[in-house]
Amino acid sequence: MKTRNIKTKARIALTGKWSGAVLASLTYIAVTYLSNYLLLLVSGGTSTPALLSAYTISLILSLLLLLFHAGVRLYFLRLARGEEAGLISIVEAYRSQPDRFLISGFLRCLPFYAVSVPLLFSDSSSPLITAFTVICAIAGAACLLIYGLTDLLLFAHPEFGALDALRESRRLMQGNKLRLFRLYLSFIGWLLLIVLSLGIASPWIIAYFEETFCCFYESIEK
Repeated sequence: MKTRNIKTKARIALTGKWSGAVLASLTYIAVTYLSNYLLLLVSGGTSTPALLSAYTISLILSLLLLLFHAGVRLYFLRLARGEEAGLISIVEAYRSQPDRFLISGFLRCLPFYAVSVPLLFSDSSSPLITAFTVICAIAGAACLLIYGLTDLLLFAHPEFGALDALRESRRLMQGNKLRLFRLYLSFIGWLLLIVLSLGIASPWIIAYFEETFCCFYESIEK
């Protein structure tokens, strides 16, 4: 299915459901801002213990946020399938064997975690650190493409462990990575609208993107 058709399917799925979808997006935005605010409260020290403490808290918060985002995706997946989608869906990952989501989330974000550690204690302008950062960024982007379906697969297959879902996501994405990359690129204009609207358009655009992503998953999972 072409990107245009997937986005059309997403808009159809959202028809009459925009209020709930925007509320789900607003909740996710609020939780993200709260997480960042808590991180700011514990940051600021320059000593090694302070840096390690801030890094540890950042890691914990990011993993908890991954669980929340998985629930948001479940909400939009249910819309894509024409099912009843209540806001309670957004906390489903906390109740549905959360260790699976935590492990898979940690493994997917490992490149980003890897690059953040040396940046804490090194000169970020160093050519070696710059090269390492670029390599980890590329690896992280590849992980987003290859393993981006993991959370949805964990919901769809309660019997899957974290590694099972990662392997299945990799299998499903064979031959589909370019399609997903094009789908991401198709939202660049919408991202500019977020900037131009000073963030006001964020809840609608996030809802549209998440619904489109779930429709993409539906198009290759069957």
